[in-house]
Amino acid sequence: MHQILLFGMALIVVSTHIFANPVLSLSGSAFTGLDTNLVNQNKLVSTQFRTAANLGFGIQYSDEINAQLDIAFGNQENSNGFIRLREGAKLLGYRLTYAPKSLQRAWIFQNISFDAGLLTIPFGQFANTLSDNAAIRSSFILNDLGYSLLVKNNLFSDFGSNGLNTSANTDYGRLDVMIFNGTDNGLGDNSDRNIGFATRFVTVPLLPKTEFGFSLFHSNDSGNSSAINASTLGLMLDVKSVFWGIEYGGYIVSYNFDDFNADSSDQFLALMAYGTKRMGSFTLAARYSSIFSEDYSGDGAYNRALNPEGISMPYRSDADRTRFQLDGIYHVNNTMSIHNEFAADFYAFDALNTYAILSYASLTF
Repeated sequence: MHQILLFGMALIVVSTHIFANPVLSLSGSAFTGLDTNLVNQNKLVSTQFRTAANLGFGIQYSDEINAQLDIAFGNQENSNGFIRLREGAKLLGYRLTYAPKSLQRAWIFQNISFDAGLLTIPFGQFANTLSDNAAIRSSFILNDLGYSLLVKNNLFSDFGSNGLNTSANTDYGRLDVMIFNGTDNGLGDNSDRNIGFATRFVTVPLLPKTEFGFSLFHSNDSGNSSAINASTLGLMLDVKSVFWGIEYGGYIVSYNFDDFNADSSDQFLALMAYGTKRMGSFTLAARYSSIFSEDYSGDGAYNRALNPEGISMPYRSDADRTRFQLDGIYHVNNTMSIHNEFAADFYAFDALNTYAILSYASLTF
């Protein structure tokens, strides 16, 4: 913790000496509450209080250069994936952005910018709405199954890595291209020494208030236990729209996790669909997500690249699984909300079915 805080302070001090009149900003989020889980298999009911916080330091060096440092705090180890305070603090992300005025227009591209640091991998237009420790960036508390699959079933983590991302607008949409160390979310040492690649293109509205996206990523992290221990390829098509005041969207994604094991399935399909509606001080939302194995047989020959998947974190298998989420949010004001969620995970084996009720008070500033 001390090292992270000292790094943040040093960054600020150095900035004030190198750059004239930098603009500093402070942001953050926090929530506290409780959740209850019920697992069919043993009828075990578990209720725990949770507390977590994020703190962000922003520095605007000039019109072309800015930086952001994000730190996470939590109160204890728990099954939902919060950061543990007894580990001190965790560096959630750091980003240095360079947006040169000379590249505001180049060929067919406009507003070209470069980001370096621990960044969210641009895989799908919903990648930037994932919950990350205390930052609830959508109408849902838990992340969906398709993205949880990429972060070792961490229900409160985005999909990130150390790397370099280039972004640019075109007349048809926005393009992101990133090269990165691997799928270890910046936690490992990239022991396999391989480089990953991701690209995302999100169209301008082709239909009224409707955006389509296409994403691809590949990373070979075979032998790296801190990451997806496989040669991974993901292809995603997604859509987001607003119709009659209801925001809705979803994706279909094909994953290939080549764990170099001929006895297990490498091909998986993930689906997600959601809808959310705000009515004054209240928001109602519902989401469905599923994972399907190409050759489901229930024979227990699981893909070694994958972690147990779901709220109950059952044994690894090639079993299909589905998650339903229902959310109700009361917005006290612009910074505080009361967030309630019912989540249910269903498996081919009913004994593994799990239900959760989460209720949190959240604050952003």
